[in-house]
Amino acid sequence: MHVTEESIDPTGKVLYGQWITRPFKENVVPAGPLQYVPWSLELRHCKHEPDIIHALIDCCNELSESTVRREWLVHSLPRYLVLIGSEIISSFVEGKDVDSDIIDAVFRRYRQIDVTHLCSGLPVRWHHFMETDFAMNCLAGYNPERILPVLNQFAHVDYCLPSCQMIVVPVLVEHVWCAYMFDMHHAEVHVLDPAYASSRYHAHQEIYKMLLRALCNSVVCFFEGWLLNPIESWKLHYPMLFLADINRDETGFAMLHYARNFNGVQLEEAVNKDSIMSIRHSMLVDILMMEDNAAQLPESLRRCLC
Repeated sequence: MHVTEESIDPTGKVLYGQWITRPFKENVVPAGPLQYVPWSLELRHCKHEPDIIHALIDCCNELSESTVRREWLVHSLPRYLVLIGSEIISSFVEGKDVDSDIIDAVFRRYRQIDVTHLCSGLPVRWHHFMETDFAMNCLAGYNPERILPVLNQFAHVDYCLPSCQMIVVPVLVEHVWCAYMFDMHHAEVHVLDPAYASSRYHAHQEIYKMLLRALCNSVVCFFEGWLLNPIESWKLHYPMLFLADINRDETGFAMLHYARNFNGVQLEEAVNKDSIMSIRHSMLVDILMMEDNAAQLPESLRRCLC
């Protein structure tokens, strides 16, 4: 769904699919060779204490119906995003399938907690996490570089995006969330697919080309002095990341785990049937600790997080 200029929110909220209707200033890439950060263990996100996780789960299971119907997460950028308590509990506590809003919320938290290094005075990161609307608009036949939330994902960052090695794009492929990892240094795309199968390879071949063209167009549109390698020089990799007996509802969380634990070659931490529950419970803590959250969490949850 796209938002016409006439239906732009009067309070200034950036809505899903909203077109860019005003001129914007291109980001200028710093002069000289770009500074890069190699993968290291310190780039891994910190794990949460089991006691905090267990306390939060217990609190969620004891909350009243009126409390879980309230807004628990309200976040304005890159686009206006709202999650009520029951949506968060359904996904992170009960393990129901995740939707695009849940994916976007987790990726926003990833961007907040990712490590930034200073290289020659320039803030540099290894990852850049995109949200679901980039791929959704691209695969629907729209031009992502014309979408305001996509512009915000490129423009509103406090680090040098052209220095990032891995641009991570979540993509829904035949009902399964996959992470397309665009390695900007080596002109490679690693498709991390929780439902890995040789029969799915052809779909990935077509999708990655569409996304790569859209990524190249976005870079040209939003940046001055940044060009990607020619499309024909990129290589597609489809690694098999073993998952033992995992159901379809859990593939979204597997993808979210892949996205922040893939080091360009392999997973730093494997995921399986035994670990998937602890992974999503840990992500619950991440979501509830979101910075710039305009909603107010229930008091019992806030106490657990203190």
